[in-house]
Amino acid sequence: MLVSQLVVHPELVSILCVLIKSVLEKTADEYINSMAKSASPGELRIMRSQPTEAMKMTMFYRYWCLKEAILKATGDGILDDLSRVDFKVNMNDRYRPGCFLTSTTVLMDGKLQDQWIFEETFADGQHAAAVCREKAVPRCCMFMKDPEAKIFFSKVSLGSLLEHATILNPLPDNASAAYEEFIERPRKAF
Repeated sequence: MLVSQLVVHPELVSILCVLIKSVLEKTADEYINSMAKSASPGELRIMRSQPTEAMKMTMFYRYWCLKEAILKATGDGILDDLSRVDFKVNMNDRYRPGCFLTSTTVLMDGKLQDQWIFEETFADGQHAAAVCREKAVPRCCMFMKDPEAKIFFSKVSLGSLLEHATILNPLPDNASAAYEEFIERPRKAF
């Protein structure tokens, strides 16, 4: 699973993008069953009720993306019991490539967490993306001027992302030794 993320502080915001892929050694139902502890009963019901393998996996990754987004925004990290985080998606909203959905809500231990807004897209048929942000926005945010504004997800170049980046922890020789070590042993934990 490819996950791209951005977490911004002091405002509580998290952006997740997940590559949706099939799990070749298992059926969608087998995979969902193996991950069942991570989902609420309602989430499991919706995942399992999808008519095709692809749709089941899409719903699994949609929920996974939402769960990671809120846990990163709150700074909680992975909880012992992810089923406590229960997302309610509006199945009347079509989750299709290019969509922009804001109707999703979340309950924690059965209590509505209405301080959060979720913005979701099924970006290109292969990526689920979710933004989790506080409802209260800072004064400098464009949503203060227009709360109904929509900023659609789009592909951007790595260069444009790094254009104004600052190196926070410089490494000797621009990290070339660390890069070479990673290339030799890509599965080594850092």
